[in-house]
Amino acid sequence: MTSHGWPSPQSYRTLPTGFSLPEILVSLGLAGLLATLGLTALAAARDAAGGAKCIAKLRTLSQSVLLFAVDNNQTLPSQGAPTYGDIRGIWFSYQDLVMPYLDQDLSKKQQIFACRYDKEFYPKFPSYVFNGANEYQPGFKGVADARLASIAQPSKTLLLTEGSMMFSKSWHWPKTKQAGDVLTYAAFVDGHARLVAFCPSLTLLNAGVNPPPPYDYLFGD
Repeated sequence: MTSHGWPSPQSYRTLPTGFSLPEILVSLGLAGLLATLGLTALAAARDAAGGAKCIAKLRTLSQSVLLFAVDNNQTLPSQGAPTYGDIRGIWFSYQDLVMPYLDQDLSKKQQIFACRYDKEFYPKFPSYVFNGANEYQPGFKGVADARLASIAQPSKTLLLTEGSMMFSKSWHWPKTKQAGDVLTYAAFVDGHARLVAFCPSLTLLNAGVNPPPPYDYLFGD
């Protein structure tokens, strides 16, 4: 103690917790590290949950497209359908035809076309795009106006994908665009949906050929 009754500087080293300054700093550092790890795990869990919702939406939409085909001579949507005629093309306007097959009210029907990661969403331009480049360019591949029985490999042939396979509005994986490391969610003609790596040089706009190995999907036969 000093003459004024205050603790001496030396006594602070043992007041009152018994921890030294280095020990306290180490503890604070560990707490910060644990907090960072916790936030990282939370972000990963949130992304996983978002991915699960995306796959669920794609499955629901693909089932609706297939139900449309069953009711229309086993044929998938095409630009020639009577309700089409706007500039969106079959990539987007397929949604007009599948609306009656969605078992939700109108507001929920519109929500199912929107990906939670898209910062901009327009009801007439859904987040999920139909594989239909064959409608617009002779020789291009796609499944517009295709009969289901004519598709040789339905488990590998794309039906719907996120918009990232068409343009960057819906770019999700990775967070920054980089060639050779691009992932997107997709639904296939057999009805299943999954995360796929796709070839950045081949999109739903220029699907003149199928992607080379090791990419494991097809635009068409």
